[in-house]
Parts: sequence; C-alpha cells; structure tokens
Amino acid sequence: MWMVGHLDAAASSMTGITARLHEPPRALRAHVAHIWELSGSWLQGADLLLPDTSIDISVHLHGEAEIYVAGRWSVLPARAVVGSLSHAMPLRHARPLHAFGIRLPPGDARLLLLPAASLRDVICPLAQVAPGLDRTLAAIAAGIAAGRLGIHCVWQALGRAVRTETNNAVQRAALQLAGDRGRSIAALARELGISRRHLSRRFRTIIGWTPEEFRRLARFSAAAALAASAPVKRWSDIAIAAGYFDQAHFVRDFRSFASQTPSAVFSAAWFSNFSR
Repeated sequence: MWMVGHLDAAASSMTGITARLHEPPRALRAHVAHIWELSGSWLQGADLLLPDTSIDISVHLHGEAEIYVAGRWSVLPARAVVGSLSHAMPLRHARPLHAFGIRLPPGDARLLLLPAASLRDVICPLAQVAPGLDRTLAAIAAGIAAGRLGIHCVWQALGRAVRTETNNAVQRAALQLAGDRGRSIAALARELGISRRHLSRRFRTIIGWTPEEFRRLARFSAAAALAASAPVKRWSDIAIAAGYFDQAHFVRDFRSFASQTPSAVFSAAWFSNFSR
C-alpha cells in the first residue's frame, strides 16, 4: 500500500506532497480500483510501503523513489509492479516527485494477465510481467507536460489493455473478504459449494494467501487507509472500523506487518509532509 495521506480532489499551493485519487470510469471498475497521484516534495521523516490486499502499478513521471530491500537501498523502477507484500518496506522519495499508481482490486491481477499469487512479495519492472502495458505507459509518461497528468490518456490505455472475462469465484470471494472483514470463512466456502480446505487451497493458488491470511491482511489494509486519511484522535475507533476485536488486537497485527506501532508510522512528522 502506498501511503497517500490527505487524498484531496484539488491541489494545494503549499509546500509538501499533494495526493489525489482518480476514480475509474464505469467500464474499468471491475479491473481498476483507482489511480493515486503524488506530486510535490517529501519534507521529512521516513515513508513506508505497507502490505496491502491490492497490487499497484507505479509510474514515476519525475523524480524517483528508493526502497530498502535485502539490506540495501535500491532505486524503484520508473514503471514498477508492487505485489501484495507480507511486510512493510522503508521508502524514500527524491525531491521533487511526481508519480501515479494504478491500484488493482483486492486479490485481482487480471489487468496484468496473471494470478495475483504470482506477485506476492514481488517488486519488479512492469516490463517483466506486462511489456505491452509498459510500453504504453512509458509513451504516456513521455508525453505528459511537467506537473500535469493526462488521466484520460491513462484510462484510454487501460481500456485497451483489459480483457472482457469476468473474475472467478475465488476472486469474488477475495473481494467479499476485503469488504466484509468479519466474514466467516466457513460460510464463504458453503456459498461457493466447496469445503473450507478446498477453498484454502484455491485461495493460495490464485490469490497467494489463505482466506484467513487474506482477511487479516484486509483488516490491516483498511486500518492503515483510515489512519492515513487524517491525524488519528482515537486508535480504538480505527480498530473497530477496520474489523478488529479491540485496539490491542489492532496494534499487535500492525506491529507484525509494519514492525512499528501505528502511532509511530502515522506520526505528526509523517503528516507534516502533506500539503493542506
């Protein structure tokens, strides 16, 4: 999950990072959750690439990002695929920065013509998994004027890239778990007409996680998204809204994914990087 706090429709003239969300046209909603956009300068402190149920295709138009992997900092490819991660990864941004990311629906990588499972804990150049889409996005990036993202061009390109096939039963189940994080796995298996063990095997093969793991990741993702939207006054409210039993349950899960407490990650210093 790219931590894009303060997702506003309009830009601010103040120094810092401006974050926007672009909602997909109706024809693309089954294949793309949204496009996020970041522009400006990261001012202070660390950033994190957080685990998420969704896969991102990131495109850097100006500046670059470095990610800490295997004990060293490496430059993130200009056009990269970031799969569903098991653990958070430190991230640092060049100044100034302008980037956007195509977020796919939870557990779904049909836009890349791949099962989501093949991208678990994978960060790689887009050209390795979707060379045609990489060439298209590279051409769009080359033609974008400084500071301006022609979002209609991206939607048109994605519309040409998608296939018409519907998502399968396991992908639909993943969407249900992402939306209803208290959902019973046993009940979900009964609805699909298969055993819980068979559902677990199919989930791991197609999505890359067992249903229980995916539901846990979905809770974490939801909590992180809520926390990133505005400074938190009561962490217990975030915990309950995301589907946790209580705040202690939330903090334990957050530490296991991010190796830090939520208040340390979403600190006042982190929020100070965003334009208001």
